[in-house]
Amino acid sequence: MFGPCLGMSREMQNCSNLRSYTWFGYAAALSMVGCICISPLDATGGDPTLRDLRRAYKDHSRQIEKDHGQGVSDANAQYLEILEELAKQMALHGTASDAAIASVRAECDRFRASPALPDSVVSRRPRSLGLRQRKHLDNLEELRRERARKIVRLADAYLERLAQFARQQARDTKAQTENSVQAEMTRIEQSATVSNARKMLDRPAATAASGRKTVNLPPALAKRLVLHFSFDLPSVSRIPDTSGNNHFGIPSGARRVGDGRVASGCTFDGRMSSIQIAPSEKLSPAAGFSIAVWACPASRSRNPAMLVERDADRGFSLSLSAFDPRLIYTWSPGEGRAQRTVETEDPIPFGDWSHIAVAHDRSGVQLYVNGARRAQLDGATPLAAIDDQRIVIGAKLSSHRPRDHFEGKLDEFMVFNRALTDEEAIALYRSAGGDAAQ
Repeated sequence: MFGPCLGMSREMQNCSNLRSYTWFGYAAALSMVGCICISPLDATGGDPTLRDLRRAYKDHSRQIEKDHGQGVSDANAQYLEILEELAKQMALHGTASDAAIASVRAECDRFRASPALPDSVVSRRPRSLGLRQRKHLDNLEELRRERARKIVRLADAYLERLAQFARQQARDTKAQTENSVQAEMTRIEQSATVSNARKMLDRPAATAASGRKTVNLPPALAKRLVLHFSFDLPSVSRIPDTSGNNHFGIPSGARRVGDGRVASGCTFDGRMSSIQIAPSEKLSPAAGFSIAVWACPASRSRNPAMLVERDADRGFSLSLSAFDPRLIYTWSPGEGRAQRTVETEDPIPFGDWSHIAVAHDRSGVQLYVNGARRAQLDGATPLAAIDDQRIVIGAKLSSHRPRDHFEGKLDEFMVFNRALTDEEAIALYRSAGGDAAQ
């Protein structure tokens, strides 16, 4: 144990220049703090390890801002040199009017006096000045994005280390420290700096993934939506429900990431991650219901991988089978009756997004993959109302501890209060940019 700890300490010393400090550098630096033995609360009411983590986070944050400021200063100096050289060349070769040369020199004087963003480039003349202004604006935008990437990487490493620390405190029944860590996680995730950085990075992620930032549900489906986790809103302690029904998810190890299927998504580590949803009458599936989610399994597993479960003994579960991940839906028709199962024949691909949906009511059960019906069972008995039970995403609850964890990413988790039709399953798939169902 002491060897890795000392090695990480040397890495921190050798990586004082954070211009080249990658995600792994941040994680190693914060993990080094975790090598310190966890000690009880000190006389001031703060945990030494939590203080060390905060100090490391603040130090790295200050260095990021320092690097960004230096980058902007260098870009401004380069822009000014380019303008001065442009004015010089225009005057030397006599290829531009006196008014054009005066415009370039006026911009040099303006920028030298106040190196802010250049004036609007839409109406700037000559054209050569407008082109250089656009290039400078692009450079500044890339510097802002690089700053945002560093902020998000650092925040994610910090939050992951805090989550590990909180779980350790929970196992050691140190409630006071655990609450302090949870409060620190919420503070970081909701801070304007981290939130704005995530929003900046979410914009290109949404364009690359699907060309849109939100899912546009057909009106008939939108009226039936009782739960929607888009994973697009920054949060650590609670995952907000964007359906307007005021449900929320409590994540444990599950983290929001920018590369979801539609804008941001949620990643699960396959070992400890899950999301629990508090019991609610609106989520009781007695009259029929549907669940839909985008899933991207990370790798093959020797154990089943639970996507969503609600009281397996009396309720239902939607999972991926071991080895070849076929979609399996299991439910209990009622007390004293054997569980029933329906499953697909074809496996779900690894490392790629698939839209998965199950529709269940008295007429039957249908399983959909990418808008196409892949399995069905006619004449299914609807579930009994069990509005006193939690819904769990990404793991199976047992009497001892969660198991059968899902490894990969999920996005756009939805619950509807009636069964989808075949046409609605296709429309729901296409609403997130899916191609026509095969």
